[in-house]
Amino acid sequence: MLPRVADKILIVDDDPISRRFLKEVLFAVHPEYEFFFASNGTEAFEIIDTTFPDLILLDIMMPGTNGFRVCEKLKSIEKVQDIPVLLITGLSKIEEKVKGFKAGAADYITKPLNPEETVARVEAHLKIKQYYDELKQANKKLKNMQSRLIEKAKMAAIGIFTSGVAHEFSNILTMMSGYSQLALQTEKQQDLKESMIIINELTSRGKKIVAGLLDFSRENEYYAKKDTDITQIIEKCLLLMKKLLRDEGIEIRKAFDPIPEIKCHTNQMLQVFVNIIKNAIDAMSGMGKKILYIEVKQCVDNEQLKRYCGREKVDLNQSYIIIKFIDTGPGIPENLKERIFEPFITNKGVLSGGNDNTPGTGLGLSIAFGVIKRHNGFIFAQSKHGQGAVFTIGLPC
Repeated sequence: MLPRVADKILIVDDDPISRRFLKEVLFAVHPEYEFFFASNGTEAFEIIDTTFPDLILLDIMMPGTNGFRVCEKLKSIEKVQDIPVLLITGLSKIEEKVKGFKAGAADYITKPLNPEETVARVEAHLKIKQYYDELKQANKKLKNMQSRLIEKAKMAAIGIFTSGVAHEFSNILTMMSGYSQLALQTEKQQDLKESMIIINELTSRGKKIVAGLLDFSRENEYYAKKDTDITQIIEKCLLLMKKLLRDEGIEIRKAFDPIPEIKCHTNQMLQVFVNIIKNAIDAMSGMGKKILYIEVKQCVDNEQLKRYCGREKVDLNQSYIIIKFIDTGPGIPENLKERIFEPFITNKGVLSGGNDNTPGTGLGLSIAFGVIKRHNGFIFAQSKHGQGAVFTIGLPC
């Protein structure tokens, strides 16, 4: 456990003698505790707002707002709702104790107070609070680390796009320059019109590339899910990766059925498809036959879903959009099949014990898995040695 400053105890009781006695009981064993006092709920909240105590000892029977109401209000305030509340009561009915637990109390201390029991309960709940605070801090660090890893993976994907986008814009600008010069030099109305049409098409092409990059780079939390055609996201992805696919000699074969729009985060889905396609490109490196099949289909019932996915585990009572990526690579190594979506699992680069000619972070598929799960979908991989790999994604529609 991490070292911490002196625990702060707030005692809320309208009786000054009871407050003083409770302090003396605890102070006798823990003189390091820092004590605060309130005689009613209003005073208690003023102190809580400025001191954030580690534990609250709250008398139930107080004039005005009783302990149950104070506890309920405390638990409704997000920034202080994790502070443990121990109710002090002379009530012995089980119904009253249940009422306190429902109000959010962590425990009871019964009057007349037993000093040893009182100290033991306070110590136990302070220890629990410390463990809880440490877990929250550790979880926050893990989330920050996860965000940095995801951002790193995203930047790596942007690196994949960079040369392709630069090359594509160079081609667009060269063609626009040529046709604009032609338009300036011609005296024929028809030639001028045709040049303007082509320049307009090139501008539209450039806009699509920019839109794809913007979709990819947006921060997820600022953009709600929106109705989207999944095939359009795949097309954007292929446009952004066009040069890489061409340089690697990858042939794309598409079979897109008409599908309804679904609610999703466009940039997250774009990253999923980038990661899977980049994996396929790397897998097919050195192969004679390099084809990536991409299929999109709607399955409207369980039977169709199971038949198309070829997997009995899929047993879901609703319609799904199914996206398949099928490559002609060597397949997934046997030792990685069951762990393919775990973070840092890769058969590329130094993480797999090889060189860094084809570096891999082992994050691409784990990120894809997380995104699909957050969209209430499923993703799995199938592979036979020497027969390529099939990645299947299902998204509810």
